[in-house]
Order: sequence, then C-alpha cells, then structure tokens
Amino acid sequence: QKYKSGLYLKIKNTEDPSFSKIKEVLLRNSGDQAVYIVCTETNRKLEAPRNMYISYSDGMTKMLLDSVKSMLTDTSEYCFHDIFPSLGEPACSAEYKTISYRRPGDFPTLGLVSMSGSVTGRTRANRFLVTDDLVKNKEEARSPERLEKLYSDYTATLTTRMIGDNVKQIMLGTRWSSYDPLGRMYDAHEGDPRYTFISIPVWDEN
Repeated sequence: QKYKSGLYLKIKNTEDPSFSKIKEVLLRNSGDQAVYIVCTETNRKLEAPRNMYISYSDGMTKMLLDSVKSMLTDTSEYCFHDIFPSLGEPACSAEYKTISYRRPGDFPTLGLVSMSGSVTGRTRANRFLVTDDLVKNKEEARSPERLEKLYSDYTATLTTRMIGDNVKQIMLGTRWSSYDPLGRMYDAHEGDPRYTFISIPVWDEN
C-alpha cells in the first residue's frame, strides 16, 4: 500500500510546471496510466493535447489500446463517462492504434507505436511521451550493441516527436542492465531536480 501511495503522490507532483521531464516510473498497470493521461489532459481542455505511448512490440501496443478503449467506452464496468460526461465517445482506430477526442486529420489524443514500426509521421506528443518496456527480452539485454542502438533510437528518434519544451517523459519498465535506456537515463540524470525516479523492489522484506 505504501508503494501505491508514493506512486500516486509522485505522479500527481509531475503536473507541476517546474518538472520539465519525468524520468522513470515503474508501474504494474500501464493501462491505468494511459487513461490518467487521456482523462486529465483532455478534461483540462488544453490546446490540442497529444500523447505518445511506445513499447517493444505491436502486441504490447494492441493490448494497451484494447485496455484503454474499454476503460473509456465500457459504461457497465467503468465510470469514465460519469467523471467526464462532456467528452462523448472517442474515435478509436485499431489499424493505426490511436484514440482521439480531436477532429479527424489531427494527431490523436493518444497514439501507440511499437519499436518495430516506424515512428516518423505517425503521431507526436505535446504533453506526455510514455515508453513501456523498450527492452524486449534477456537476449537483447545481454547485447551491449543492441542496447546502444535502443538508447540511440530513444534519444535521437523518439524524443524528436515531442512538440515544445514542456513534454513530460515517462519511462516504464524493468531494469535489465546499467546499459539499458532506464539505466543510461538514471546515470545521466540522477540528482537532477527535473527528473523523478520511482523504483519498486521485486521483493518487499516487510
């Protein structure tokens, strides 16, 4: 319970404008996190809110798309429309993996992309850029060359999809190595007040 409370407070604190970036958030349910992004940012009626979610495979992005879509549209199980009654139904595309409350042709409210696909031209982010388990498996984690390429893809490709200077970056995942993207970002920015790190131990001694 203490971990859940700490996670909630730190996530809420990242709404403070003084945080230009959020670094690493380790959560068990990224679906809830995605709905949190859609709800808060859309409900605030921000100017054209756009968010991106990236994972290592199409399977992961499809699973999250289905989960978020259900939370937004299933009135028998979820209370989204009770909380945000003015939003109506989102436009959801299984083909392009998007969920949007914006007009057709605009970048979506939430666009989901896998590392195995092309990011360029798909979607952009002006509020949140979320990455979830960029490292596919232990074989990839054991290869310094593949980890270096993955980190380069993150810093040189994914972050270029951000619009403006106030996009918050949220990295979800398991730490595999000091050389994986989470480890590299931690080593580079530990102690930087613009970054927040949250770690959940595998084993709770208490």
